[in-house]
Amino acid sequence: MSAMVGAATWYVPPDDAWQYERQGVAIGAPIWGLSQARNMALEDAFEQGLPCVQLDDDLKTAKFAYRGKGQATDPSLALAVLVERTVESDFMLGGGQPTNNPFFARGGTRLFILGSAICVKPNPLRFDTNLRLKEDYDYTCQHIQRYGGALRIESLIFDFAHYTNKGGAVDDRSEKLEEKMIEYLLEKWPGWIHRHSTRAHEVSLRVPKIERTVLS
Repeated sequence: MSAMVGAATWYVPPDDAWQYERQGVAIGAPIWGLSQARNMALEDAFEQGLPCVQLDDDLKTAKFAYRGKGQATDPSLALAVLVERTVESDFMLGGGQPTNNPFFARGGTRLFILGSAICVKPNPLRFDTNLRLKEDYDYTCQHIQRYGGALRIESLIFDFAHYTNKGGAVDDRSEKLEEKMIEYLLEKWPGWIHRHSTRAHEVSLRVPKIERTVLS
């Protein structure tokens, strides 16, 4: 990861910190919990007046997508585009595609932003620490509700080794926990979060249409 993206600060559980320290990389204060770690990264960046780029630690490749095709690129270049596009936008949250298939790439401002590769400009919104999984669905909803949208960049695809690597959220994942988190999201975001129509233990985001009243 360091070879792909350069110097970064790692936010890891206390039990794992020594493994990162012996590799000579910078780590934030060790902390338990995925959402808690995400929030600490936000705080550290925002205190310096900087946007916060958060990237999962199992990145495989980065691509630029165009007309259903993908061209591999240097991940650091893809991240630079992520930051530039987000900073230039009217929104506080930006991200790439939630798929590694360029054919399904879709940009927009009222779509789910996968937390695996995001850029967040300084703002007061934080990840919900009640969520041990699917926290990025809630964070996307928060941003759309407060700022009118979040930026999904159609041209950016980051491919991760999710569900196949060991450690972190993968070890924490179970059907029981997935269902608990889904129930929490359904209760918190009625009409926004729905059970996925074809995939068990998954959800989808459908932002309600803005209702306009015509005054006569």
